[in-house]
Amino acid sequence: MSNKRTYTGGAARFKLPCCGVIACVVAVCLSGCGDSGPQRYQVSGNVTHDGKPVPKGSVLFQPEGSAGSGSEYGVAVIQDGRFDTAAEGGRGVLGGAYTVAIEAFDGSDVDLDMMPDGRSLANGYRKPLELPKADSNLDFELTESSK
Repeated sequence: MSNKRTYTGGAARFKLPCCGVIACVVAVCLSGCGDSGPQRYQVSGNVTHDGKPVPKGSVLFQPEGSAGSGSEYGVAVIQDGRFDTAAEGGRGVLGGAYTVAIEAFDGSDVDLDMMPDGRSLANGYRKPLELPKADSNLDFELTESSK
C-alpha cells in the first residue's frame, strides 16, 4: 500500500472566484486614490533678476518647521519669468508659514550636460513668508544683494 496522496485539480475551482475578489479589492483601493487630502492652493507670479524676467528656474515653498515627508511642499517651474504651481510639474501649497527658495538660471547653452538651464543668476534666495489659504499671486525681484 502506498502512502502517496494525489491532489486532483482543486485549485482550479478557486481560480475564478479568487480573481474576482482581487479585482474588487484593487478597484476599491484605486477609488480611494486621487486628489484626496487637504485643500491645496495655487501660487503664481513673476520672478525677475535685476529687472529682467528669469529665463529658467524653480520656486520651492517649504513649510516652516517641516522635518518630514515633503508632502506639504509646493513647487513651480520658472519659464520666461513666470511660475505657477498649477502648471505641469507644479504642486500647490496648504497656506500658512513657508520659506520660499528660488533657483534662477539665464537659460544659456553653456554646457547642456553640466548646466542644462544655463548659468546661475541668484541662487540661494530664501525668504520667509505667510501664504494665505487661497490662491495667490506673488512677484519676486532677485538681485545680487537679495541672496
